[in-house]
This record gives sequence, structure tokens and C-alpha cells, in this order.
Amino acid sequence: MDIQFTAIGRKNPRNTTAPLKYHAHIVHKGLIDAEDLMELLHKKTRLSMPDACIAVLELLAIIENEVLHGKAVQLGKLGSLRLAVKSDAAESQKKLRTTAIKEAYIQHRSDKHLKKLLKTLSFTKLRTNY
Repeated sequence: MDIQFTAIGRKNPRNTTAPLKYHAHIVHKGLIDAEDLMELLHKKTRLSMPDACIAVLELLAIIENEVLHGKAVQLGKLGSLRLAVKSDAAESQKKLRTTAIKEAYIQHRSDKHLKKLLKTLSFTKLRTNY
């Protein structure tokens, strides 16, 4: 699979007078939302459009609910989603309080299959005017 990227210049936040450093940035080719997934599911299966809509919406609701209740949700070869937190450190287990938790977020862990696929990607730099 050929993935296009472009160069994005970024300043060093520790040294704002330093010259820009350029980093690779993936060129995304669009966004597939829930409605698009419903349409694709409808076309690739024998589900009617209303049934495809219900299936996608219910699946999304179930995933959200299970993750927010502390369960890891395995999504086949895509990997899993799980709840994670960022917190301040404490001197001991006993001193760790809920106030140390600064942020909750959803963590994605890639499956072995997806990791293998990522290693097969090839990249092409998108031509820009220099």
C-alpha cells in the first residue's frame, strides 16, 4: 500500500530561534464516518439499509459502553480499545488518591496482524513547491 506524506516545518519549543525542523505528515484521503460505514455494510451484505444503520449504531454504542465500564474491547484484527489514565506519581500506593488522575483517555493497542500490515506500507513524498 502506497501512503503519501508531505513535509511539515515545526519550531523547537525549547529553542524558538532555531531553524525549522521538517517532519513527515501523512496526507489523509478523507474520512469515513458512521453513515459511510452503514452504506458500506448495506452494500457488502444482505442487510437492508435500516438494518445496517441499526447494526452500526448499536455496535458503536456497545463498544463505548463497555470501554467506559472498564472493559477492553477486542475489535478483531484491528486490535483493542481500553480505558487508560494519566496521573501524577505518589510516594507510595497508600498516598495515591483519585486527585492524582489528570486525564482519562481511550487507548488503542494494535493486533499482531495490523502491526504486520503496517510494516508492509510504502511511503511516497508528495511533491510540493520548494
